[in-house]
Amino acid sequence: MKRKRDEVNKTDQLEVFAIAATTTTASIAATTTTTATAAAIDTATTAAAMDIVWQTPANPPHRNDYIFQKGMRHVKPYYFEFICHVKNRWAGKTVVDMFTEEFKGRSHDYYVRAVKCGRIQVDGQSVSVHYRVKPSQKISHFVHRHEPPVMAWDVSILQEEEEVLTICKPASVPVHPCGQYRKNTVVGILEAERFACLLLSEDISFLDS
Repeated sequence: MKRKRDEVNKTDQLEVFAIAATTTTASIAATTTTTATAAAIDTATTAAAMDIVWQTPANPPHRNDYIFQKGMRHVKPYYFEFICHVKNRWAGKTVVDMFTEEFKGRSHDYYVRAVKCGRIQVDGQSVSVHYRVKPSQKISHFVHRHEPPVMAWDVSILQEEEEVLTICKPASVPVHPCGQYRKNTVVGILEAERFACLLLSEDISFLDS
């Protein structure tokens, strides 16, 4: 009888261990599933608490975005959402590898951290570092942007016609948004200082004298 009782006790213990293991596995799965959602919620909560307004390429520069010091034009740091769509040649890569290979301005470790904390999102959702992107998906990268300064010279308008605007481009100032520059460009400065909405042709000619 004692032997049978011992066997029953062992069976009960095994069942308890099995239930505990099942509960632990379910807990891990639930944690994994909610990690991306939690990261997205944390990002949104932090932004709301700090009164952050994320700018996008659709937000034009304004005159008060600039500070002038010692002959240089500086841009006040601002929160910005970089937006791109997955190209066919990027498809199948992990989101971290895609950024590391295509956007080399930051390190692999930075992109890992950015994905984990929700600063890099796919179609508006946080994903894991192992997520593989698909063609045409929208990729967002949220950053606190610091543009390099340029010379504080005016963008002089030499001639203004109905479809042609002739200017004198200052040295050190890029024409279009590129790389680290967005507001500190000829287009950005003209938008901020001269025009509420500046539409330029894709074909811009340079006259060198």
